Amino acid sequence: MTNGVVTPVDLGVLLTSGQSVTATFVPAAGTCPACAFVPVTTSLCTVVLLPPAGAVTAGQPTTLQALVLCNGAPVSGATVTFTTPSGTLGTATTNASGLASATVTFPTAGATTATATVTATPAGTACNCTGTASVPLPIVVLPGTTPPGALQALPACWRINLSNPTLFPTTLKATVTPATAGIPVQFLVGGVPVGTATTDATGTATLTVNLTPLQIINTTYQATAVVGGTTVTSTATLRMCNPPV
Repeated sequence: MTNGVVTPVDLGVLLTSGQSVTATFVPAAGTCPACAFVPVTTSLCTVVLLPPAGAVTAGQPTTLQALVLCNGAPVSGATVTFTTPSGTLGTATTNASGLASATVTFPTAGATTATATVTATPAGTACNCTGTASVPLPIVVLPGTTPPGALQALPACWRINLSNPTLFPTTLKATVTPATAGIPVQFLVGGVPVGTATTDATGTATLTVNLTPLQIINTTYQATAVVGGTTVTSTATLRMCNPPV
């Protein structure tokens, strides 16, 4: 001890929670013989990240749970952050049982690890568990399976434009099932794009366009779109309207 400060000494002993540590000393001549150390009770924070229930799939919600204990007793109101080497997955607060639950999503497939770390501990808690982390938990994330949506082009017909006989107005339509708004649909006649329209709330994309004499020779047209990450194409008939004007 120098000037009342004890030099740290590694005793080589692993303490468990709840153990009391008492130090004794022999005072130097002329110092404070009545002085004594106050016993210190060790506190141990433990964070256990529980394995997810069931398979973990990329892009699908997964529930992660972590248990926070102070000397074996649950810690309520602690903030727990769930992370992977790629970043933060989510945050949750422990309940009366010391359990924090967060619904998270793993963005990509493959092998990774998840860790639960206490980022805040309520005032008055017997242990300051802030900064305590769980052992990294290995997790295998399966590839996501997104079923392709259905795209259907609807039969269309063209009319004769009396004011401009070289143009033939038509309305091309395609529907996405299940109905999804905001999906761009490209329309092609004879394999040549003639325009793009976006689906509305009913999943219908509508394009009004003037065709050329070479284009009306075709008896079909195509609609193509990316639905659920998959490119889908549909073909429908294209004929002269009856009546044509």
